[in-house]
Amino acid sequence: MKKEKIGVMDLRDREDNMAIQKISFNDRTNWLALRRKAVGGSDAASILGLSKWSSPLSVYCDKLGLTPEREDNEAMRQGRDLEEYVAQRFMEETGLKVRRENHILINTERPFMHANIDRRIVGVNEGLECKTTSVYNDTDFEGGDIQPEYYVQCQHYMAVTGWPVWHLAVLVLNKGFYIFRVERNEEDIAVLIETEKNFWEENVLKQVPPEPKENDSSTLTKMFSNENGGYVPLHHLSSTIKTLIEKKDQVKNLGDEISTLENEIKLTLGEASEGSDGNFDIAWKTRTTNRFDSSSFKKENKDLYNQFTKESSSRYFTIKASKEA
Repeated sequence: MKKEKIGVMDLRDREDNMAIQKISFNDRTNWLALRRKAVGGSDAASILGLSKWSSPLSVYCDKLGLTPEREDNEAMRQGRDLEEYVAQRFMEETGLKVRRENHILINTERPFMHANIDRRIVGVNEGLECKTTSVYNDTDFEGGDIQPEYYVQCQHYMAVTGWPVWHLAVLVLNKGFYIFRVERNEEDIAVLIETEKNFWEENVLKQVPPEPKENDSSTLTKMFSNENGGYVPLHHLSSTIKTLIEKKDQVKNLGDEISTLENEIKLTLGEASEGSDGNFDIAWKTRTTNRFDSSSFKKENKDLYNQFTKESSSRYFTIKASKEA
């Protein structure tokens, strides 16, 4: 998403016409409880189906407490710890001053939306979002691209606050520091408000889960972790099951075709390690790995094996023809 494609609108001093409620929070536990009461900026891209890591269903489960709170990890910790550094770098490079906004901001006209912003630009109605990301992030920040999740988050914050501009500072670890100015886009905000409103009223409040997406397998496993041994008739999903069988057969057939093509090339390579047709380089090399022989270890050291064996369980999904069929 190129920054130059973002619509430009001069809508300064909108805050005077917006009713913003500021809610204080004491600690992270209190903050986590408050963020479940409305849609936040980090939820926006997921609800729109633009996130690589989340989905409408995962946000729905989070708001209703149907899945465990996401475990803190190193990337999340570094993002929090480096937020102040990113803000300082932003001030150094732009000459602008920023301050913390230690409240959750609620738009009273649209109470289903809230904003927990990183920083506010001193003296103007503008905000700053601080991001830290990995060098493996494939977004072309240097070329002017803005990650869709970041762009939508900024537009969400402008929808809540009514402010005309949001600044985005991105620290790519061990690579670079990039600053973007995101202008308010009324068309994007209108879509965002309508989508979030529909999600909150039709899904969250009515407790109707949204349709699952391709990345929802883990969410569904957490959502229904307590298997009860029951039985559910699925006649209304016959067309879905039929389509699933057809797709699985297509994948299997495609896998067979791929293996046949690979084997044709291997036959020609023989004992050679590499080959090329001038367009593509092919390698067929020996890779040696050390594999732990758990069966032999268990046989020779049964007590030690049992001492360090941890029981785990997970639900698995299968599909086969019914006996009645």
